[in-house]
Amino acid sequence: MNQNQSNQSDTGPSSNGSTFKIRWAHFIPLSPLSDSPGNQVKTMQGYMVQNSSTLLDDSVNAIMEVYTSNQTLLRTSSLPEPIVLDDWKGSIQLAITFDDPSLQNVTRRALLTDGQKIVPLSEPIEAKP
Repeated sequence: MNQNQSNQSDTGPSSNGSTFKIRWAHFIPLSPLSDSPGNQVKTMQGYMVQNSSTLLDDSVNAIMEVYTSNQTLLRTSSLPEPIVLDDWKGSIQLAITFDDPSLQNVTRRALLTDGQKIVPLSEPIEAKP
């Protein structure tokens, strides 16, 4: 099984009192695991709100972009609906499946945004192969 997994550190506190990190990210072929061809890219983003007066009880979204090794954007994924941060600490998972089993060495870039996916609430962070 060819699995590419990475762990990243956090972005540090942002101006809104939150931190954001990719706890883990993997790029794994699906064929050995199921009858589906292709590869899956999955990230688990952790967040922590340090200033309880900001972001708690606000609607947020998470976005993951997947790029080829030459930095061509392949696909973007986000939550189908915004979520409310009702706890000071938690995680958000995003996944994308590609039908092309030859695709390898992708870069994952993730960030938190406002509920409408317009205003970034964190700096983008990357998980590379």
